[in-house]
Amino acid sequence: MLISTIYSNSTYMVLTTSTVRPGAVLRIAVHFLSPVSGETVTAELLSDTNVTLVRTKFSK
Repeated sequence: MLISTIYSNSTYMVLTTSTVRPGAVLRIAVHFLSPVSGETVTAELLSDTNVTLVRTKFSK
């Protein structure tokens, strides 16, 4: 399920499931639609009160 699509100079698309279950692996796919280098992607899983539960970074 498509959760977010951001359009800017470095266009990319973020895909993940719409349902998160405790103990399950959550996979987040980030697809850059134009060539990039040196980009850093940060993903956060927030609670319903906007408290960060998990944060991860990936640099290309």
